[in-house]
Amino acid sequence: MVLSLRASHVILTFFLLGLMTLSGMAEDMDCLREFPALYSLQTGETGENRDQRAARTQALIGIHLHMTPEDVGKALSAVLKNVRQKSDGVAKVDHARARFVEGVYEQALTLALEAGDQAHRAASRRPESIIEALQLAAFAALELSRFEDAVKYLSVALGETSADRDLKLWTQLQSATARAYGGMKMDKDQEQTMRLIYTEHERIRGERDPETIKHHSAYAGLLYQNGRDADAERETRDVLKVTEIVHGPMHEQTQILRKNLARVLEVNGRAAEGEALRRKVVVVQMETLGEGAAGTLRSREQLVKNLFEQKKFGEAESEALILVKSSSKVNGPDSAITLAARISAALAAFEQGHHEQALGELEALQTDCVRVFGEEHVDSLRVRHAMGTCLNALKRYEHAEAILADVFEIRKRILPAEDLNTLETQHQWSIALLRQNKLKSALVEIRIVANSYKRLLKEGDPRLAAIDNSASEFMQLEAGRKILIEEQAAPVEAKARQLGENHVDVLNMRAALAGYLSGIGEAKASHAEYEKVLAGCLQTLGKKHLGTVDVMQKVAAGQQALGLYAEAEKNYRQVLALRSALVKPGDVSLQETRYQLGVCLGQGGKLKESQELVESSYMAVKDRKDVNPAYVAQMKGTLDQLRQLRVPVPLELNVPGTLQQPVSMSGADKAAPPLIGAPGAAGAGVPSADPASLIPSGTIQKPVEYKP
Repeated sequence: MVLSLRASHVILTFFLLGLMTLSGMAEDMDCLREFPALYSLQTGETGENRDQRAARTQALIGIHLHMTPEDVGKALSAVLKNVRQKSDGVAKVDHARARFVEGVYEQALTLALEAGDQAHRAASRRPESIIEALQLAAFAALELSRFEDAVKYLSVALGETSADRDLKLWTQLQSATARAYGGMKMDKDQEQTMRLIYTEHERIRGERDPETIKHHSAYAGLLYQNGRDADAERETRDVLKVTEIVHGPMHEQTQILRKNLARVLEVNGRAAEGEALRRKVVVVQMETLGEGAAGTLRSREQLVKNLFEQKKFGEAESEALILVKSSSKVNGPDSAITLAARISAALAAFEQGHHEQALGELEALQTDCVRVFGEEHVDSLRVRHAMGTCLNALKRYEHAEAILADVFEIRKRILPAEDLNTLETQHQWSIALLRQNKLKSALVEIRIVANSYKRLLKEGDPRLAAIDNSASEFMQLEAGRKILIEEQAAPVEAKARQLGENHVDVLNMRAALAGYLSGIGEAKASHAEYEKVLAGCLQTLGKKHLGTVDVMQKVAAGQQALGLYAEAEKNYRQVLALRSALVKPGDVSLQETRYQLGVCLGQGGKLKESQELVESSYMAVKDRKDVNPAYVAQMKGTLDQLRQLRVPVPLELNVPGTLQQPVSMSGADKAAPPLIGAPGAAGAGVPSADPASLIPSGTIQKPVEYKP
């Protein structure tokens, strides 16, 4: 039978519609299959939330499949609906993928493992199906932070393939393994895996292949992330060299690697080399992308940060102003990058001493930042903190105090405990209090900041020096010193009223107070306290107790500090005689007493005997392993100084610390608190004044190393 033309047309139309439907379904399934790997491997360590990661994954799928992100989203919605409606007719692995896309990772993991088991038990075993299921199970395990399970699944999957057989699939499996190692903090294993990925690409596809370059760059980035700065620099230089050959010096990938290398150099303290690279990037991007392109603006912003790090504040201000102009043209005056550039320009002006100019710029910025971002936004708070700092520099302390106190309260409320930005505001606030003679309040804040900085910052950080300067400023004020002394003395007097002046606890506390007073330069007051302690020791412990002898030596040291060399010499000789009778001949405390007696004699002009005693004490301890080498070096320096003198003149010597082990004031009572051996150590019940006390802590005893 011959069909009519109309009937033929209808059949053809339905056939074409069927093909279009099948094509659309295939496209939907492609989106579903692409999602898990891109979601886990490309967005897994960005710190974004699930919705943000899903949106980025859709954009990545769109690039792969030549679709818009919106179309990818529609395709995923359609395929998820189809899987739900046709649940019995959908492969188990696709059910697992659907659960993964929906964020139901536990179900996705279970279904993926069931699919893998089915593929393994099938009559005609298909390794690709096993790999597909185990890879999906690993991605779900990664999202559940079950990293050991992920490594287990991936190891089995890797046994079913190789780089030579399917490089793309093998790379996905190895990349997921590296991420799992990272989750377990197995840095070496993660580094080895990332290195293997790039070296296999180099073997199979060559060092100049774009994929090889990409993986080599990722390996270099991981080394940087793990603190392997020298290795990161070497690898980044290698990959930059190849990238320049493959893509040329003007390519955007070349600029990315130049910036990566600049960052590594900056971390290694070579900011000047980093600056040269960053300037080169800005020049190239201005030519290739344009002055107002987002990449150019970010690169100039990074250059400004580099210049700040080098303290090139004039150049930083110039670059920041160029950034303000360029960004304003493209993004407008209220964009985040424009306002951030204005902040940098104002801070650069401040660092150059242009405080009035900086304050004016910051006041205008405060209005704009609060209007655009809100009062508690990070940039709004940054501007107000800088205003307070400017006002401190301009000696407008009352106004500074009000602003900084407010910023501090907000930062303390919205930021993590001991956040460095909060601490910097707290420090500036303490300066405003200090300069208005609100000393007790200032001391509280100085101590909190100093103690936090000591825990959080590395030695040499300028913020440590800044808080030490504030502590020293407090110490230089007579009223400040009075506060500290009263603070230390009050618990001692209270304990004396409770237990009696000669009780062992009181003697320990008063000895600590005396050491504290010595440490802050109150020599007379310290000596007076030690004499009180000595009187109590003589009455309670007797003259031949090592605790009494220790205090007697401190009294001698106090006389020595006051220039009473004859009295000090007499006491040192008495201490030496008592020690010789009470301790073994090799006891290090004997050498300390000889040394201090020798120094005292030298200061009093008796150079011959001084040199003999210092030399004998130095020779006795110089090769001992149980003493502090820094103190021994001080002894050697004193001896060298004595040897150079030909006429008896007073020596200018400082002898901090002690060689003695702390001695209990109660020979019978083992639980009695020990006499504080080193000046400045806090005794029982005496709060530390750290950091506003500059207490010498040198000792010839070798420091104890505490191990976790």
